[in-house]
Amino acid sequence: MIRTLALKGATALIAGMFCFGAAAPSTVLAQDKAATEMKAKPKKMAKRAVPSKSVEALQAALNKNGAQLAVDGRMGKRTRTALRAWQKANGLKATGVADKATMAKLGL
Repeated sequence: MIRTLALKGATALIAGMFCFGAAAPSTVLAQDKAATEMKAKPKKMAKRAVPSKSVEALQAALNKNGAQLAVDGRMGKRTRTALRAWQKANGLKATGVADKATMAKLGL
């Protein structure tokens, strides 16, 4: 099957494109535009916790109370888990957040 397609004053022959299930030209142009827009967006980088002296103090205090954390100043998953466990063991609401009550009970 051969079809004639007029595009902006030019004529193009399209042979067998539609009988094999290929996309219509307007669909192809839309897909090309979407692909170009996706390439133009900058990739987001993963955020990494910034070391903090207050988190280092928290980690050191948790280590004195039985935790085994690396004192790196980053509030990561292991620090939050250890903090929740300590809060639960000391009658505080286990949130994993170092609030005023937690810090006071830790002596910080």
